[in-house]
Amino acid sequence: MKPTLFSLPALALASPSALKQRQAAAVVTSMTATGDGCPPGSFSTLVTDNSAKASFDVFGLEAGQNVPVINKSVACDVSVTVSFPGSCKQAVMRTRTDAYVLMALDAGASARVSTQFSLSGGASGGSPPDLEYASQAGQNTEVEIGRGWEVAITATGSTATFVAHLELFLNAPNAEFISRNWLDGYGLQLTQEGLC
Repeated sequence: MKPTLFSLPALALASPSALKQRQAAAVVTSMTATGDGCPPGSFSTLVTDNSAKASFDVFGLEAGQNVPVINKSVACDVSVTVSFPGSCKQAVMRTRTDAYVLMALDAGASARVSTQFSLSGGASGGSPPDLEYASQAGQNTEVEIGRGWEVAITATGSTATFVAHLELFLNAPNAEFISRNWLDGYGLQLTQEGLC
């Protein structure tokens, strides 16, 4: 029988504690929101190990009843902190933005819903294009938005902060008609499936 030699580094990498560290999943640890579209007390958040959701009470713009809105925007930065305890520093953020747009007929109104992503403590994929709407002659434009978008991220350390800059724009100069641009919620699901 031949003696079998194992190198110490190979044994260390195969040990249960080393395997557990490599396989430790990324975890969502917090969610915060700041901006004129989400003042304190006007939103709520729900955070689990692999997801986060923000619901907004007053994030929107509305014209009508003789109150015009001229080229106005409101924004909110939603920050989600993710911990990467294992050696796998990659993840995919499956995001969803829920909004509502109403452009009254013949109002000469326009609206935009924008979501721009960035990552502090790593690199991330791109952001979706803006959604733009305009009022139509002879009919209302009413859109319920439930937009999903996946963003790949790579952390450079043990934590990273994923930021969604949410912005609404409304131009509704004809105050006789009601036009509205409203953001109800934003959420994400974190996954590392098939990445490491």
